[in-house]
Amino acid sequence: MVDSNTLVIITSISGNTAESLAILDSAHEKNRKIMYFSADGKMEEYCTKNKIEHRVFPQMHFPRSSFPIFLYDILKTLVYYSHEKS
Repeated sequence: MVDSNTLVIITSISGNTAESLAILDSAHEKNRKIMYFSADGKMEEYCTKNKIEHRVFPQMHFPRSSFPIFLYDILKTLVYYSHEKS
C-alpha cells in the first residue's frame, strides 16, 4: 500500500519506459515522495520540470551492461538516506 509516508522509487535505464512514466505521473499527481533513477530520457525531463529528485547514472552501450552501476547507485543513495533519517 502506498500512502503519504511511502517513498516511491522508480527506475528505468533508458528513462523512456512507458510503465515507469505512468507510475511517475501517478505518484506525482498523488503528491507522493518520489526518487527516480535513469540515464536520461523523458523521465529526466519530467523530473526536472516538476522538481522531482532524479539520479542520473552513465549508460553503457547496452542497457543490461549498465545494471551493476545502476544498482550500486540506487543502493548507495538508499544507504545515504537511511543514515540521514537515523
